[in-house]
Amino acid sequence: VELMSLLIFVMPGMFAKRKDQLKKMFSLFPKSQDDSERTHYEKDRIAHAKRIMKPFFLRRLKVDVLTDLPNRSPAWRRVPIVPEAERALLPASVRLVRTRATKIEATW
Repeated sequence: VELMSLLIFVMPGMFAKRKDQLKKMFSLFPKSQDDSERTHYEKDRIAHAKRIMKPFFLRRLKVDVLTDLPNRSPAWRRVPIVPEAERALLPASVRLVRTRATKIEATW
């Protein structure tokens, strides 16, 4: 879905009207399949898709691009929680603390 969205964004004239076709094409190749299990046709289609998309992807490291940024300095800020959020989060927090306490007690 993400790749399809990128294709539509980058080249709307070419891909916007072919959403169904793209969905079908990407659903033909499940991610979990090992490369050795793919047929020659599947490998060819995947290689073709990669050739089409190659000009639109830049592979650079952040250290190579953002050399003028200062070093990161962590900062902690206390932010008050609104009452509605506190009421929503409190039961989950209590459950989490109880679960952790039970695990600690079990190891003693």
